[in-house]
Amino acid sequence: MKQRNIFLGALLSSSVIFVACSSGGGSSLIDPANPDDVTSGLTIKVGTTSAVLKSGSPPAASTDAAAPAIQSAPTKVLAANGADANAALVFNTSAGVSALFAKVIGASRYAEVDINASNSKSNGKAQVSLSINISIPDKIRDGTFCVSVSGRDSNGLVSQAREICYQVASTADDENSAAQIQSALQGTWFDPCDADGNLSFQEKLVISGNTITISDSEYANSQCTGTPSFESATANFTFMLGSEITTDSGLKARELDVFDANNEMLLSIVRVEGNKFFLGVDSSSPDIRPTQLNRNSPYTRSSGSGTGTPSTTPKGDQTWDYTISINGTVSGQSVNDTISVTQVDGFSVPESQAAGEQTAFNLSDAYTQGFEQACNQGFVENQPTRVDNFLFSQDGNGGVGTSVEGRIDIFVNGTCRNTEGDYPIDIDITYIYLLKRVS
Repeated sequence: MKQRNIFLGALLSSSVIFVACSSGGGSSLIDPANPDDVTSGLTIKVGTTSAVLKSGSPPAASTDAAAPAIQSAPTKVLAANGADANAALVFNTSAGVSALFAKVIGASRYAEVDINASNSKSNGKAQVSLSINISIPDKIRDGTFCVSVSGRDSNGLVSQAREICYQVASTADDENSAAQIQSALQGTWFDPCDADGNLSFQEKLVISGNTITISDSEYANSQCTGTPSFESATANFTFMLGSEITTDSGLKARELDVFDANNEMLLSIVRVEGNKFFLGVDSSSPDIRPTQLNRNSPYTRSSGSGTGTPSTTPKGDQTWDYTISINGTVSGQSVNDTISVTQVDGFSVPESQAAGEQTAFNLSDAYTQGFEQACNQGFVENQPTRVDNFLFSQDGNGGVGTSVEGRIDIFVNGTCRNTEGDYPIDIDITYIYLLKRVS
């Protein structure tokens, strides 16, 4: 019970903090899938004239054969947060264009821009060229929204609408920049020990700048400890980080391009979590980039010795440093924090996969109890709360320097109801707990 109480205490306090943070409103990001939020965030202009937002839908298209028609318009426009996106329109019209209408598909309002001669250009062949300028807000997520565009001539006749979709590549929801990820990757890393009978094998990566040096070691035991009985020659690679992506499981990762000595390229992805990083699941071809992380084979940063003679010190007399790292998003805001917990004794340290799994259940229980306390009028789930992707590892055999680490992904989506009002909760975080023996 002592182990359970320690984990519950730390996580319950975190749950309450998360609810308090999310209830404050603040600078949450616009979801491109929410048309009304997108509409409120856009600034729409034709030339120097800004649009006016009106409730409802634009005027319906006229059935008169003399009505203007949009001859050409793009179907897709690439856009970026905090930047302008322009779309060129060409109207066939015998009476000019006096107004332009634009409505985000699904929104309850639309934009109307009054057109004057300085904003349009006729080529003398009953055609009018216009450019609709949309300023994309800074605080918007990656995604796509579509806009229905139509125009009205000076006789009051309205064209059929054309749909333009804006694909937004946003940096606002990036967890870390490429430079931050490259900095976090610097150092020495090991993959999990691979035991085969009385032998074991381990890969070592040394990352310096954009260079990776790889070597393999073989050990005459099943724990990858002591002096290797064989070490391979080193192989050198270079790498380059690309755009941030969302993996199939919803976690963020960075594109990773690795080049060998012959400049042949391997496409992968990478995600850093504290003192571990994860690469993409091997694809059928090196030139196909994976879309899923290999959560079962993390690389762990070298953190000193935990090997040698196992400790005979009673668990109650041992001292372990205990920290919890929290990474992910809470209601659209990035969370990257480390909490130092009071030092604990050896009884509080999970010693096996089964014990680690029990800790995962404790995490789930803690979240349930935490929301029950913070949401005093109840919590309504939009999706079932999930605890996924548990991993457990131990570096060392119990002596001073041994580290024990577990990680768990937690997903919560719903509405928190309390006496101050209802607040949406959308949590996608990873807990990484690390215990390291210091005496």
